[in-house]
Order: sequence, then structure tokens, then C-alpha cells
Amino acid sequence: MSSEEFESKVVLKDSEILRDALKVVSSISDEAPIKVSKDSVILRTLDLSEVSMIDIVIPSQSFEEYEVKNENAYVIKVEDALKLLKHATKNPIALTFQQNKLLAEIRSSPPRKFSLSVFQSEKKDLPLPKVSYKISFKTELDIIKEVVEVGKGRSDRIEFETKNGKVKISTKSEDMVYEVELSSEDGTLKEPNIEEEGSAKYDIGRIYQFISSFKPLSDVSINFGKDLPLKISGEIWEGIPLNYFLAALVEE
Repeated sequence: MSSEEFESKVVLKDSEILRDALKVVSSISDEAPIKVSKDSVILRTLDLSEVSMIDIVIPSQSFEEYEVKNENAYVIKVEDALKLLKHATKNPIALTFQQNKLLAEIRSSPPRKFSLSVFQSEKKDLPLPKVSYKISFKTELDIIKEVVEVGKGRSDRIEFETKNGKVKISTKSEDMVYEVELSSEDGTLKEPNIEEEGSAKYDIGRIYQFISSFKPLSDVSINFGKDLPLKISGEIWEGIPLNYFLAALVEE
């Protein structure tokens, strides 16, 4: 296919945006489905076990140029892309999508050019979970990361619990209990919307992989509920939202 026979040509304002987005995707998958539409580029993927999902939406406003002739979904190997983006700089990156190839040029000095094989996604559009939450709040991701790092290797789960208008995040094993209590009084529990008391447990290893790859611009929004997926939302870059979902551990 010649260079003229493209399906989409876009120029992202900063090549580090693509690198950071792919790093997050790599926490749950070896492949990155990229959907190019008239108004956004969406990276949405589900892990092989179908228990965690990442959704990143890069709106057309984040691009210097945006030309889409044919809306399509492509899949690239994350490891290959990250190797080529290892030296990404705060310069624009031009992406030309063809049916079987992605051509990229980081407009730096000197310019960096590379290409990647792409293949068409055989899956239908992956829908976001349709969940109605009755517990939501904002906090610093580092607080959750603290509990996860303490429990990793000693426990297989982390628990979120609401009681008396506060949120407790904890992990425990046979010989250890570690918990952090968030409250509006000390400013760690922000914009709480707690319509019911409840608790839910989640796989600590999977959360660790995600949190280790995600550096939000500011506080994150948390949603959870009994037997409901955990939802962590934040901005990976200004104007670029990220949503992470993780299925709850159901007690037998």
C-alpha cells in the first residue's frame, strides 16, 4: 500500500501522551486495540481473563492535525511500540494508519521515524461496563498505592469499605493487618457520595500492576460496591480521561 493510501492521518501534540497511554495498557494486555473515529482515538482493552479493563480516550482536540478518511480499529503489539517510543520527546508525533501498517514520525530534532505492523481487530466494539454505583469519592491515588504496596506479596486482596461516612482501605494476611481510613475531616475523602454502606474486595496483584503504570494529573475518582467492579478514573494528561475497571472477588 502506498503512503497516499491511508485511512487516517493524525498529529498528536506530544509523543509522550502515546507512550504513557501504552504503558498503562501494558499493565493488563500485550496488545493495544486503537480505534480511530471522527472525533477521538480510543484505546480500550480487556485482559485475557476478562476481569480488568482500561479505557483511554484521546479527543481530537489533543491533536494538531486530524484527518480520518475511514473509521477503523487497529491492534498493535504494546511491547514493540514501547521500545520504539523509548526515546519519546515532548514533540508532536505524526501517525499514519494504513490497513496493515502504522507509520510514525516524532517531529523532533533529529526526527525519529518508525513503522509498526497492525492487524484488524476481530472483536466487536468492546462496551464499557454498565454499572450503577451508590458509592463514589475522590482521593489521592498514592493513598491506595500505599496500601497495595504494603499488602503485595503478603495478601492477595485489598478491601474497600464504607462506614459512618468514612472509607477504609485495607489489606490483611494471617500475620498482618494494614488499613487507612479516609475522612472528609482530614481532607483525604473528597466529594463523597455514599448512599449506602458496603464493602468489596479486589485482586491486589492486578491493582498493583495498574497503579504502577498510571500517574494521574490529580486526584482520582473511585467507585465500588458489593460484588461490583472497582472503577478508578482520572486524567492521564490534561483533557485525556482514563477509566480502569476490575471485577470484584466474590466470596464463596
